Amino acid sequence: MRVTICELPHEPSALAAAWTGLSGHTTQRATELVLLPEFAFVDPVWEAEHFDAARWAAAEAQGRAWLARLPELRAAHVVGTRPVTIAGRPFNQGFLWSAAAGLTPLRRKFFLPAEPGGWESHWFDRGDPAFPAYRAGDLSFGLRALRGLLRVVQPGGPDGRGRRRRLDHQPGWKNPGPHHARSAVRHPRP
Repeated sequence: MRVTICELPHEPSALAAAWTGLSGHTTQRATELVLLPEFAFVDPVWEAEHFDAARWAAAEAQGRAWLARLPELRAAHVVGTRPVTIAGRPFNQGFLWSAAAGLTPLRRKFFLPAEPGGWESHWFDRGDPAFPAYRAGDLSFGLRALRGLLRVVQPGGPDGRGRRRRLDHQPGWKNPGPHHARSAVRHPRP
């Protein structure tokens, strides 16, 4: 499976340029799965210590607008997280998007720090403690929203249990350009 892992800026003009580059990258390389950064497309609201309902509503609206553009990536599957309100409670919720099924909600972030620059427990309600497996085509994976960590388990392998791969978009990784992305191809071992 060909996987693209990317960093995206949240500033609107920089995001638009980066999105154009990412779309070209995923199309040219025939990416099958794209791993987006945590809370791609929206301002990192958790950097502010105090919750702001208007800022949260704006983040949700901006997130929805960008989610509608996922088909532009021409990838079979896209995984990321988004701001969402459920029963009046704000969450950082994972999602799996596919052209065939659209948007599927995944687990909501459980571990929420409360420290300068990372006031997540002030912005999000605690989500799901369980760590279920999800499917994207033949791929089985789990999502742990700790700055975008994605654990991938590929079926098959010599023992029939598959091989584990950990893919991380590394938020500390310096983005050298507006459309920087990495791709990897995983082939079954003989």
